[in-house]
Amino acid sequence: MSFGRPTHGWMHATPPALLAALICLTSCTDPTQIPQTPSSSASTKPPDVARDGRTVVPSSKVTACEVIGPPEIGEALGARASTLQPGQPSGVQDSAGVTKESCIYPLDQSGNTTNAVVAEVSTYPSAELLAGSYHFELMMEPEDVTGLGDRAKFAMNSLSGTNEYVLAVVSGNKVFRFLIAVPASAPDWDRTSGKAAVESLARKADI
Repeated sequence: MSFGRPTHGWMHATPPALLAALICLTSCTDPTQIPQTPSSSASTKPPDVARDGRTVVPSSKVTACEVIGPPEIGEALGARASTLQPGQPSGVQDSAGVTKESCIYPLDQSGNTTNAVVAEVSTYPSAELLAGSYHFELMMEPEDVTGLGDRAKFAMNSLSGTNEYVLAVVSGNKVFRFLIAVPASAPDWDRTSGKAAVESLARKADI
């Protein structure tokens, strides 16, 4: 009995090795191993935003803790810095590009900013923005200080249970702010000694 000519005669003319390769190409490929083109929707994680809408600067990029460190604080504050804690960096940038960084050095293990040394650095992207800003806010009866930057002022802020000794220095396109906060009951701390201590910090700082 004859069944006619085979309908797949091409298989008889194809070398076995090539035939196996062709079959495997269509049936053996693992689709999960095929290189995938990166999705166009993939993007970098958006930056964090502070409560006031400013962009948070990653702590790894904050340089305020490089302005002053434990050696400078120890020299300026003496025994008051015997329990100084590591610096805590933070920073934000507003929509105009002004960056404000800070480094808080608590003076005891409580970590309270009412007993701490703080260094702040505000960086302005243009002279116009710098000139249009007031740099001595939150300072009670500020007085001029000579020999520091382009302009500097000192103030003592007497708060509830705390005294703050603040020195703000405008230098180039940056404003540096140094603050020493101690309990109001701390012995040997008054306007004169506080001013001397915070000035010592500023003059040792990298500004």
